[in-house]
Amino acid sequence: MAAVRVGLGCCQPARWAAVWRRTLSIWSNETLCSGGSMTAARSGLTRASASVLTSMRQLSLSGHRPAAASVTFGGDSAVIESHEKDVKFVDHKSIVVRGGRGGNGCVAWYRNSARTRKFPEGADGGRGGDVILVADGGMSTLATVPPVMVGYAGKPGGSANMLGAAAPPRRMRVPVGTLIHRDGEVVADLTEPGQEFLAARGGAAGRGNTGGLERTRAQQPMDERAVGKPGEDIRYLFDLRTIADVGLVGLPNAGKSTFLNAVSNAHPRIADFPFTTLNPHCGVVDFPDYFRLRIADVPGLIAGASQNVGLGHRFLKHVERNRILVYIIDVSRPDCCEQFCIIRDELQAYNPALVERQTLVVANKMDQPASAANLERLALTVPEHIPIVPVAANRAQNVTTVTRLLRRMIETSGDERPAVFRTSPLIKAPEA
Repeated sequence: MAAVRVGLGCCQPARWAAVWRRTLSIWSNETLCSGGSMTAARSGLTRASASVLTSMRQLSLSGHRPAAASVTFGGDSAVIESHEKDVKFVDHKSIVVRGGRGGNGCVAWYRNSARTRKFPEGADGGRGGDVILVADGGMSTLATVPPVMVGYAGKPGGSANMLGAAAPPRRMRVPVGTLIHRDGEVVADLTEPGQEFLAARGGAAGRGNTGGLERTRAQQPMDERAVGKPGEDIRYLFDLRTIADVGLVGLPNAGKSTFLNAVSNAHPRIADFPFTTLNPHCGVVDFPDYFRLRIADVPGLIAGASQNVGLGHRFLKHVERNRILVYIIDVSRPDCCEQFCIIRDELQAYNPALVERQTLVVANKMDQPASAANLERLALTVPEHIPIVPVAANRAQNVTTVTRLLRRMIETSGDERPAVFRTSPLIKAPEA
């Protein structure tokens, strides 16, 4: 539950009853949760209510949707409390985007005072609004992205040559790292916060009889050119791929989530059974000099993942953007060498470029009795150019050595982030 206190100024609480009802209903509306433009004029709110809505907007966290809200008055302020519910992780979604319809033109006539002659005075309508997708660094799932996005409609034209207002563009938020597919091809890759993509254009405006229609046809009120045109109607496939500097890969129950919990501010679920992690988790490592390192923990890898066994491609696609891959190996088990080979083989089969990335091997669970002997055998299997760092993540032993080494590797690798090398097999062209 989250809360925010809003000052009421000189207004009496009794006069705010309608304001709260309207504000709470709009706050729970999908347009607000999806980042749509919501102004006081468009939503019918007063200026005071719009300020309250802005404060309530702060309660809507990434990946959460307000399920209920309550308001408590006290003196010259009010406390707004929201009860939020978790939203599941979604990284693949089909979205329909429609541009706004253009406003209709007006067919009107003006007669002079002697009523001997009439003149056309119908104006054109306004153009429909575009739909623009904006990358938001605060979002981590496609679950809150609405399945249908529709732009604002243009205003109709009026008599006395009053032109209809053009609709403003509607900006919809999507997570950073979203690949946008159309007919099986990538048309946009939103990798930076604030990056925009024009998804659908608004429709053309209808023509009025002042300057757009011939007078002979303007006698017909339903002239086809006076009707505003619909906007573009396009179906996209959104594919979210986690953006991080470092990706943790390993077999199930190797200690990836434990390691992420030890080095960063993330707190993924940790348990002593396989497949505890079903969705990617990102954590940030903060250094004293304000350098930040973003680490992603992806679900466990098993043999056959390149053939879509287990989580398969849903897991592997999230490591394509990582500059460094960290292999988490459980050296307490006698098959630690086989773990390394399985990881390399599956990455090679899915995308050969992944095995060419900078790689670091973390030998986890060194606090177990058999780990020292298994580490010696692992060192003979791993190529000499790949460093190995022994750690005990559950006790946070030697984890700072790993983070310092990762920072050094990041600083020497440059700022260029790897591109997405291939399209996921999950992405298919929509059926006609």
